[in-house]
Amino acid sequence: MASLSKDGHGWRILFVCPTTKKRHTVRTGRGARKNAVTARNMVEKLVEARRLGTAIDGQTAGWLKAIDDKLRGRLARVGLIDLPGATLLGPFLDGYIDQRRQRGDVTDSTIEVWGHTRRNLVGYFGADRDMRAITGADADAWAAWLCTGEKLAENTIRKRSQFARMFFSVAVKRKLLPENPFAGLVGTVVSVPERQHFVGRETINALLDQCHGPEFRLLLIMARYFGVRVPSEIVPLKWGHVDWETMRIIITSPKTKRHRGGGKRICPIFPEVAPALREAWEAAPEGAVWIFPSIRTSQKNLRTWLERAILRAGLQPWPRLWQNLRATRATELADQYPSHVAAAWLGHTEQIADRHYRQTTGTHYKRAIKEPTGPLPGQGEKLAQKPAQYPHEIGRKERNQQTNTTQNTRSYGALPASANTPSGGHGTRTRNPGQGAPHFQ
Repeated sequence: MASLSKDGHGWRILFVCPTTKKRHTVRTGRGARKNAVTARNMVEKLVEARRLGTAIDGQTAGWLKAIDDKLRGRLARVGLIDLPGATLLGPFLDGYIDQRRQRGDVTDSTIEVWGHTRRNLVGYFGADRDMRAITGADADAWAAWLCTGEKLAENTIRKRSQFARMFFSVAVKRKLLPENPFAGLVGTVVSVPERQHFVGRETINALLDQCHGPEFRLLLIMARYFGVRVPSEIVPLKWGHVDWETMRIIITSPKTKRHRGGGKRICPIFPEVAPALREAWEAAPEGAVWIFPSIRTSQKNLRTWLERAILRAGLQPWPRLWQNLRATRATELADQYPSHVAAAWLGHTEQIADRHYRQTTGTHYKRAIKEPTGPLPGQGEKLAQKPAQYPHEIGRKERNQQTNTTQNTRSYGALPASANTPSGGHGTRTRNPGQGAPHFQ
């Protein structure tokens, strides 16, 4: 039933697992041959007990108690013995999530999302379920339960299936499981066209009147015209990240910081944003560090706040409130600038932008039926394509006007080139005693 051989690393025992029918090797290391023979005999008894489903005898139990933890762990990894709690679903998930939290290589939001998947797994299978008893059919039934029982959306099910597959792949890597029962579940998130919505500028103009104070007006404008992620990219913003001389701002992204060079990006301060940013600067107290101080310290649900503002304005809330503001800006920038530039300013790849953000709008259809992409048939080179100047709801004349004055329902106006214009640099907001003008130190 089991064979014994020796190589440069010492003795090894080869056998076929009675449950998986796969060939395994257990190494006992260097030592006397009689000890290796004893280990082989004990392995044969363990294989027989697994095959017949019987308890091990006293001699084998005594041997298991006497061997070291390293060899005992090897026997557990090949499925010959059970270690207390090693393959129980609840303790395994809790231990892995806590380990990653202590390691500090994932964000708190990721830990929170993993917790949702952990809750679904334990809720369906039970915390005391042996992971080795979960089959591929069980995994399929779990995914179906997420839809029919938990009433989750398709992409939510896909994402939680992805995390469940990740958890069980860790167990496979640790040799606790012979294979991953969740390997067949689809975890790729797809775009859902019916949840896409292009948020026009007139909608933002109507919502600005529902924002109380410059901080929340700036929040709405930055979400729409910077395309920042809310709240993760709003919370870390400091006045020291704003360079008024070059009209650029540094945006820190906790979501992409684990990617190479993805933790920060530099964006231009667009004309649509500059007046609201200046208004918030002027309203900030002396020595202010954070651009959104009240949002950092309050427990306000920003999604609920935006939804109520939309209802007060007499409008209908759209799906994915904050995400579609970002998607709208991604669509606008892709129409105006090269794809790689638009993607860099919003902090994602071109592939992600195409898959999840960029939309086909009514303006695209209007341009397509009015503006040929080249000479018309039979006209040669006489009729060249008329380039689009500003595809989203604004014509050539209006855009030229916006070069000098930013369009905004609050009539912010353009930044004056005066001594009161904040200078470049990094630091906290201070006043220049000589001129009374804000500057950075």
